Amino acid sequence: MPIILPIELHELVIDELAYSFLALKNCSQVCKAWLHRCRLHLFRTLLSQNRFRSLLHSSKSPCIPISNALIPTYSTDLISFPFKQLQFLHICWDADNWGGITALEKMLQQIECLRHLVIEGRWRFRVKEDILSSVAVNAPHLKTLCLSKLQWFPNSLPSSLVEEILGHWNNRFLEKGVSPVQLDRFCITESSTKNCLIDLIKVVLRSPCLDLRSLRYLAMPASSLLRALDDERFRTLGWQVTHLAISFDTHTPVLRLNTNSLPNLSHLQLHVRGDRILHRFLSWNIPESHAASAASTPPLVHMHINFEDHSGPVLNNKEMPAMSYTGSLVHASNADPALHEFIVHHGAGIDVSMYFRGREPDTQRDCIQKLFPQTVLTGQLDWMNPKSLEWWFDYR
Repeated sequence: MPIILPIELHELVIDELAYSFLALKNCSQVCKAWLHRCRLHLFRTLLSQNRFRSLLHSSKSPCIPISNALIPTYSTDLISFPFKQLQFLHICWDADNWGGITALEKMLQQIECLRHLVIEGRWRFRVKEDILSSVAVNAPHLKTLCLSKLQWFPNSLPSSLVEEILGHWNNRFLEKGVSPVQLDRFCITESSTKNCLIDLIKVVLRSPCLDLRSLRYLAMPASSLLRALDDERFRTLGWQVTHLAISFDTHTPVLRLNTNSLPNLSHLQLHVRGDRILHRFLSWNIPESHAASAASTPPLVHMHINFEDHSGPVLNNKEMPAMSYTGSLVHASNADPALHEFIVHHGAGIDVSMYFRGREPDTQRDCIQKLFPQTVLTGQLDWMNPKSLEWWFDYR
């Protein structure tokens, strides 16, 4: 009968055994003695590195079920995957050292109850390999799919050939008679290629492998969302969406939220690079009257704004006054009135939070108060770390 460890020893044991797989194999009695909460803390994310092989090639099993794993794809050795009860899997794809779609399929086949899958990076392109089909066939219970900075086709591939390949992929999947994966959450971020938007429309939204009609959580670039909502083929994409995360750049067309395309939207997260983009978005989403607001505006209850500045200075100096950042972050005289009006039109039911990338936590609230004095007076604006937004993964 294992003895329950004193609470004072919990942190010490966690620090001693964290990510030590040789120790994990021999700590069954200790693990049984831990409180359930402490075990979750230690095994919340299992970072699999080269020493992962010591556990792979062992005849012993881990002493408790592992529910989360981050897999950098250094080697096809990881195909022999020992964790059958994974619910969350994050794959960092390295096209040069990974065994392609076959390796992914073999890994997914060994996981019994995968619910959340994140694939980051890009794979070596093969005409016969369709990653969405592989996911649908081998992870039928998936609820969340996040595709980060992926590229389906080389930029030099003619569009006519792309269409031919897509037709072959889709027909081959339909011939299998497999039901599409019905997703609850879907996230896609831009790659560095010029064909990112085209890939999203042609490959993802048109794929018979994914059923996106019941999506409640959606994250994608604003330009991609705008084009998708304007396409009659995808008019139902946002009908069930309650949580939306969108990213803007300087060339993003104006995106207007309305009840025709997003009737149930309640939580909105924005990634903007500066004052001008935020002001333009707010201006286009402020109805001319309260009557128009009630008729055409989604029932927002929370909007979170992430300010990201890639061209200005590194914002990590606590001693610099907050107003010295107005040139690179946001001008109070511009976005502040627009945000204030946006909140007034939505009434007391909406709360707005902000986060300035690169600022220390203890200076975030001070920055908001100095840059958004008019909006702060509403009592509906405060700062929030985006990591506390549990309704969506930190996909950036």
